[in-house]
Amino acid sequence: MGDAPVIEYNLRYLEAAGVSRVFIVLSDGKEQILRYVKDGRRFGLDVAYVFQDMKRGAGTAKAIEAAKPWLSGEFIVVYGSSRRCCSSISSGAPGLPWASTR
Repeated sequence: MGDAPVIEYNLRYLEAAGVSRVFIVLSDGKEQILRYVKDGRRFGLDVAYVFQDMKRGAGTAKAIEAAKPWLSGEFIVVYGSSRRCCSSISSGAPGLPWASTR
C-alpha cells in the first residue's frame, strides 16, 4: 500500500496516538513480519511477538486468547490488514487487546 506495508502505517498511527508497547500475534507466514518490524524501535515502539497455534483455532478471539497472558489494563485490537484501524485511538475510544497504552 503506497510506499510501505499496511502494518507500518498501523504502527506509526499507534505511536502517534501515544501507544508505546505493541504485541503482534503471528501464525503461519510470520517470517516476513518479523524481518520487517523487528523490535519496533524504528517506529518508536516496543514490539513483542505472540505466536498463535492455529491448531487451537483461528480468528480474533483465539488471537486475543494467545496474547492474554501478556496483557494487563486497557488495551486495543488492531487488525493487521486494515489501515483505518487507528482513527479513534487518540480520542480514547475503548477497544480490545493488542497494544497497551502508556
